[in-house]
Amino acid sequence: MAKLDDSRIAWTIKSKGRFTDRDIAIAANLSTSRVLQLYREYRRNNSMPKLKKTCRKRRKISEEERIVIRKLYGIYNANTCYVGKILDSHGFSINV
Repeated sequence: MAKLDDSRIAWTIKSKGRFTDRDIAIAANLSTSRVLQLYREYRRNNSMPKLKKTCRKRRKISEEERIVIRKLYGIYNANTCYVGKILDSHGFSINV
C-alpha cells in the first residue's frame, strides 16, 4: 500500500471532475470518504490540503522512572500495558 503524499493528494483533487469518487478511491488506494474529505478541505481553504504529523509527542522519562519500569518488568515479566496498570494502582502515572 502506497503512502499518501502531496502528489497523490493533488492527483486526487485534480481527478475529481473526470472520475467518480469510487474510481479515484480505488486508484489512490483510499476510502471514498477520504477522497470526499480531501476535496471538501480543498474547497474550504482554496488550496491543497497538507498532511499533519501523525504521532503524538513523546515525553522524556527520567532514569529513575526507567529503572522502576525495568524492575517491575523483571518481577512481573509483563508487557508495558500491564506494568502501566501496576504503576497506576500504586499511584504513579507514566504515560510514554
